[in-house]
Amino acid sequence: MTQRPANHRSLSARARRTRAELVAAARVIFERDGYTESRIVDITALADSSAGTFYTYFDDKEQILKEVLKEAQEEMLHTADFGLGQLDREPVEALRDGLRAYLTFYRDNVRLMLLIEQVAGIDPEFRTSRREREIANHLRNAESIRRWKKRDGDVDPKTMLLTVNALSAMTNKMAYNSFAVEGREDFDDVLETVLNLWVMAFGVGAEQVTADDLR
Repeated sequence: MTQRPANHRSLSARARRTRAELVAAARVIFERDGYTESRIVDITALADSSAGTFYTYFDDKEQILKEVLKEAQEEMLHTADFGLGQLDREPVEALRDGLRAYLTFYRDNVRLMLLIEQVAGIDPEFRTSRREREIANHLRNAESIRRWKKRDGDVDPKTMLLTVNALSAMTNKMAYNSFAVEGREDFDDVLETVLNLWVMAFGVGAEQVTADDLR
């Protein structure tokens, strides 16, 4: 009878450590080799473990990849709103700090970000869930901009959702080109360029749309 992977919520402290070591090793291998070229044997070797131990906790490479991506997305949560959720602060400074956090995370985890792009390109389920998270973030950010503008007495009845969608895509692509493709070192120039585009767009309205319009 095939042994089923252990439920990590019911594991002993030692087993949880072993599982975490496998996940950490998988992240290193996935970032180094990419998902399609990575091998379980390399993951277990780096974790100083065995194939049998691997299959105690995971069905296959795809399952441990999902765990790696889950942890990565949790790490990225603090960068999701680009600082737009901080209504008690001066908007431009809050946005600058938020964009700095996102760009710093991208630069320092560029191999992880490339892995996410690779998996999104080959896994429809991951691509869909990723897009749903993006839409949720865009909806929150658009509402934050609307509330900021209302606080300043400059209220546009049209939402900022499409603008936020475009600016978020621009920010992601700028980070990709700057840190993954070009290896730029002028971080502050990249930050200020992206910030200025966001600031200039604050007054740009978009026709009222819903999340369905972005799918």
